[in-house]
Amino acid sequence: MIDDLVMPLTDHLPTPLAAPIRATTVTYDEHRVEMPDGARLGTRVYRPGNAQRVPAVLIRTPYGMTGITGVPVVVQARWLAALGYAVVVQDVRGRFGSEGEFIPAIDERTDGARTVEWVRDQPWFAGGLMAWGISYVGATAWAASAGAPGQVDALALGATHSRLGLPDPRGILHVETSMRWIRSLHAMVSEELGGLERARILLDARRADQAFVAALRTLPVLELDRLFLGRSSPVWRAWADHPDPEDPYWAGADHSGHRDHAPPTVHSTGWWDLFVHHQIPDHDAQATVRPTGLVVGPWGHMDPRQQTTSMRLARRHADVHLRGADPGDGPPTRVWVSGAEGWWSPAAWPPPTTARTWYGAHGRLTDGASEPAAGATLVYDPTDPTPTLAGRTLTAEPGARRLDGRLARPDLLIFDSEPVERPTLLAGAPTVTVPVTADTGLADLSVVLAQVDPDARCVSICEGFTRIHDAGDVTTATVELHPVCHLFDRGTRLRLIVAGGSFPAHDRNLGHGVADPRQTTIAGPTRMVLPDGLRLSLPLAT
Repeated sequence: MIDDLVMPLTDHLPTPLAAPIRATTVTYDEHRVEMPDGARLGTRVYRPGNAQRVPAVLIRTPYGMTGITGVPVVVQARWLAALGYAVVVQDVRGRFGSEGEFIPAIDERTDGARTVEWVRDQPWFAGGLMAWGISYVGATAWAASAGAPGQVDALALGATHSRLGLPDPRGILHVETSMRWIRSLHAMVSEELGGLERARILLDARRADQAFVAALRTLPVLELDRLFLGRSSPVWRAWADHPDPEDPYWAGADHSGHRDHAPPTVHSTGWWDLFVHHQIPDHDAQATVRPTGLVVGPWGHMDPRQQTTSMRLARRHADVHLRGADPGDGPPTRVWVSGAEGWWSPAAWPPPTTARTWYGAHGRLTDGASEPAAGATLVYDPTDPTPTLAGRTLTAEPGARRLDGRLARPDLLIFDSEPVERPTLLAGAPTVTVPVTADTGLADLSVVLAQVDPDARCVSICEGFTRIHDAGDVTTATVELHPVCHLFDRGTRLRLIVAGGSFPAHDRNLGHGVADPRQTTIAGPTRMVLPDGLRLSLPLAT
């Protein structure tokens, strides 16, 4: 199987299945669609000029249809309209041409359902409606389908998931990603900013700027919105003031219960995308009910290849489910295999795997036999926080990172395996299980799985993070790393790196024993003890 993995990069997508209408002109109409509470949402309908009744594609976006940030959706809409679809593009509530207040996830189900109803009532609608989107736009597609069961005929989803917009249930604030996104949202619509300043902020949101990272240390964390925007952000305050996703405030914002009933769906994402650890489970849950497409590439959230992949998959999906094209072998399953640096088309995802366990103690990862108790200690100092070593970020620089030269810190535990004796394919989400106790009662655990080459080059593969709120006594913590498909070649080593924090990806443990975004002081370091070593479980393809 491993010998058959490598395919050219250009072979990872199927060709479109239906002949396009090849419209010579594309027209659009402006509308104001009224929601159940009376708010009117700005809406455009792009249609092929030489067709009367056509299927439709719905795109609901917070990023506008004008200006720099509106370019992608206009390109997408015109392209699909030229191929014979009516494309309904709508500014979500409180954004650009739409009335109301924008709070992530709160109104998308109700507003999406009303918009679906409106589309299906239009004289140009021939039947067949697909909701499509990337990132937050994909979340609105989930919401529209969940809010109007049976009325959306297909879903095409890129770099998104069914619970996007809800707070993290572990009480973690993703400070860097959140602030970058909130600053961008503000800059897109702010009347106080000139064009050059707006462009600078939008560009900065994609760069790993050290001054920006330093500013994220400001306390209290709750006031970061005022620091970066000069005013409070209802988006940031909603997450901070309602940290529990089960809070009635978020009622209707979780669409994961719709997965078993969703229409035919195709997913695209990247192994280094912000949401891959949620989107793969969405796919897996849907795939137990009906065949569901999945393409996972070697990219992160802002990679242009995510846009082009999602566009091509969406067009193919619409051809099949809105125009009746022959699906051939069914929805595609293509995943990028790092280490082999090529594409693999398993019969389904997840592929058959066997769990294999390594034990970490005394700086070693031992395959198949438990080491004696290690008694390892970690000290996390919020005044010198352990940096985010690897990961999935909103910048243009996510992905696998060289770590050699970055690991000479006293607040890291490092465990190395013996060289791998034969090529080994990791296919899924690794987990680390470890007993831990913390002198403050609150502990964070950041884990990175890396590969060490024979020349000592160390490269990250995947990472995970969790927060333990009851660590005053010994507690067994489980850290699930993000899913990946990676080939460990013969002679490479596994390296596991464990830390007590990951800043600025996650807010700091300030040593108070509780996590509260209103804390204004640092109480001190947190000392964590791992009394019995750890266990690393890898799903290996069989």
